[in-house]
Amino acid sequence: MPRKSRQTRKKSRSTNRASAGSPSGQPKYRLPTQVLIHGIAIPVVHSECPGDDDAMGMFVNFPSPTIYINPRLNKTAAMSTLFHECLEAIGVLYNLELTENQVCTLEVELPMLLKQNPGLRPICRKI
Repeated sequence: MPRKSRQTRKKSRSTNRASAGSPSGQPKYRLPTQVLIHGIAIPVVHSECPGDDDAMGMFVNFPSPTIYINPRLNKTAAMSTLFHECLEAIGVLYNLELTENQVCTLEVELPMLLKQNPGLRPICRKI
C-alpha cells in the first residue's frame, strides 16, 4: 500500500532563485514532463506546490506520485529542484527514510562525482 508522503524543498531565504518564468507563470525552459522511477512514470508538473506556495518543489506520493516544480524558478534552480525531488521520490518509493540533509548531500555530491570522475560516466550508461 502506498505510504502517504509529502517531501518539500523550501526556498532559501538568503538566495533569490526565482523569476525566470514568463508573466503567465509558465517557465521559459523545458523540463521532462515525467520521470521514470521504480518502474513508475511520475508526472512533473510546473505548478505551485499543493498547500505550500513558498516551496521550490515537492514530491507527493498519495493519491498518485507527482513531482511539482515551482514555475517561478529559473532554469538552473528548476533542474536542481527536479533532481532533488527525484531523490526524494527514490527515498520514499524504496522506503529509505532519507533525511532532508541526506537528500541535499546526494543532490550535490552525485553530479559532482560524475563531473570529477569522467571515467564513471560510461559505467552509468551501461548499468
